[in-house]
Amino acid sequence: MKKRENKDRFVYISLITLCVALLISMFFVYLFTNVSNVFADIVTLLATVIGAFASVVEYKKNSAIDLCNEIVTAYAQFIDVPTNKLIQYKLECIKRRNVNLFTKDDITSIRNYLCYFNGIALDLLNNNVKISNINTLLGYRFFLIMNCPYIQDLEIIPNAQAYIPCIKLHNKWRIWSLKHGFKRSGDATSLEKRFKDYYKYAEL
Repeated sequence: MKKRENKDRFVYISLITLCVALLISMFFVYLFTNVSNVFADIVTLLATVIGAFASVVEYKKNSAIDLCNEIVTAYAQFIDVPTNKLIQYKLECIKRRNVNLFTKDDITSIRNYLCYFNGIALDLLNNNVKISNINTLLGYRFFLIMNCPYIQDLEIIPNAQAYIPCIKLHNKWRIWSLKHGFKRSGDATSLEKRFKDYYKYAEL
């Protein structure tokens, strides 16, 4: 996604450079040609600018489609893992009944779930992904596990070193949510409230 932003900048800069070059060229042409050619030259310039603008609109449309495909793919990668769906189901049951359903037999599945978000976190922290782009599809699932006290005690807090990207993402996403008025799953047991070394890891 960062590469797409760089490409957008390159396209805009190229178009502006082209238009400026055309204007400068026309200025010097007018110095040495008949004024009667001015109208034709203006029409030519307008046609060029309109064509360039149409190209940008089409490029942005294709970029938006690519972005949508990337987000859908990221979501599909999550739900295509059967254990992720099972862990999410247990998390939702805990949220409703406040009864711990997790045992040490779930550790591998829990780690797979968290490792998925470790990867998303690295992309986001490197500015390859924007929170606003993934918030709707993945925000609920992320905070569901990060703010679950049983998961915190069983896996996240004892192994915080392994989940530094997730903890940093939790802090960044939490601040973003507060700023934009989003209530998060498990706010009462949010990780920063139960993990005394939270900010030590969040600010690494």
